[in-house]
Amino acid sequence: MSSKKYKTPPVLFNKTQEIIRQIERQIDGRFIAYWNSTNGSVCQNDVQALDQLLHAQSKSEKIYIFIKSDGGTGRASLRMVHLLRQHCVRLLALIPLNCESAATMLALGADEIHMGPLAFLTAVDTFITHDLSPLDKDNDRV
Repeated sequence: MSSKKYKTPPVLFNKTQEIIRQIERQIDGRFIAYWNSTNGSVCQNDVQALDQLLHAQSKSEKIYIFIKSDGGTGRASLRMVHLLRQHCVRLLALIPLNCESAATMLALGADEIHMGPLAFLTAVDTFITHDLSPLDKDNDRV
């Protein structure tokens, strides 16, 4: 873990970092936990935090990303997958519980998806528009 200073560290930050270090000693790669509360969502701030985290460490053969989220912004998910892929050869998604919408996009960017007995993915109900996207008269896209 980097020596980055947080304005307000997440709840139980020191304890969770020790657990992550224990997990990394038992697996053949790096472990990143991406757990959003029900009040949180996949967003651009997460992209920036992930970028700082990944740049603080060298490229890995494998990165395991543990994902639990209700979803969020599709563009942020795509940017996170792009960042992760720049820093590893193989990306593995570990899904313990819900992995919805934009979080599903993040998981689908992995080489492998491992799901626990209570895990589920959902349809990607986010939208990404681009100037070259087709116009949809029913959606009234401007």
